[in-house]
Amino acid sequence: MSKKVFSVILVAVMVVSIFCIAGISASAFGGGTIYAELPDTWAKAAKAVYCHVWENGADELYAWQTKNEKMEQVEGNKYSYEIPSGNWNMIIISIDTGMQTYDLTFGDPCVGDTILIDPDTPIENPMDSNKSAARATWQNNNADYGPHFAITSIGSVVGEVLAPGEDANQVLEAFKTNYPDIATAELVAELEQQLGIDSADAGSSDTASGGDADTTSSGGSTASGTSSTASGTSSGATSTGDSTPYVVLAVVLVAALGVAVIAAKKKTTAE
Repeated sequence: MSKKVFSVILVAVMVVSIFCIAGISASAFGGGTIYAELPDTWAKAAKAVYCHVWENGADELYAWQTKNEKMEQVEGNKYSYEIPSGNWNMIIISIDTGMQTYDLTFGDPCVGDTILIDPDTPIENPMDSNKSAARATWQNNNADYGPHFAITSIGSVVGEVLAPGEDANQVLEAFKTNYPDIATAELVAELEQQLGIDSADAGSSDTASGGDADTTSSGGSTASGTSSTASGTSSGATSTGDSTPYVVLAVVLVAALGVAVIAAKKKTTAE
């Protein structure tokens, strides 16, 4: 009897574990190589090319322009970089002279794709309107991934693509929280109209952290301070992975342990 019980428990745990792993993997970047094509002006000036990767509103993969961020030259102006698996969804290409791209969203479909940089199309830095960065797009995935959508410190709308877990309401709420002196009723009304947001719904959108806008800047900031950080304008509603699989697995393991203990007691009593 006890052997059958343990067999059933083992099968149940294995099945649940498979679903848990699948659920966890679905929320993360699987890892892979991406490429960047530098404009001629950048290529001629660069002694080193870097790839800065982070999770929107959360951790960065490596510190800004450190050895681990250096890209490898493939040929000509084309460089490559291997991104490990993780919850990464934002990327910046930069060179040692200080030039860099604006924040670019990415995901698994971008593996093997090439980042194209347009130095003649600057995008305003969301945190400092006096600074800007070069527009960057994906060669083959520009429909789903691109310059990160944000509202700048002076109320300008920049970028086009929301990061996973974000919506326009949350970005607007973050702007109002981060820049209360700039976010006048008139400007907020204009932004709501521009973004197609119903004023009755504005401010009621919950974030992943429990409804409070995240006003801190992490992950996308750079040593030179010229980066438009993703988390500086984000509401904090980032995709950090679903914890449900862990909870389910824990419940199943506890239940399995309980059944095993009961089975062992019954066996002892029978003997």
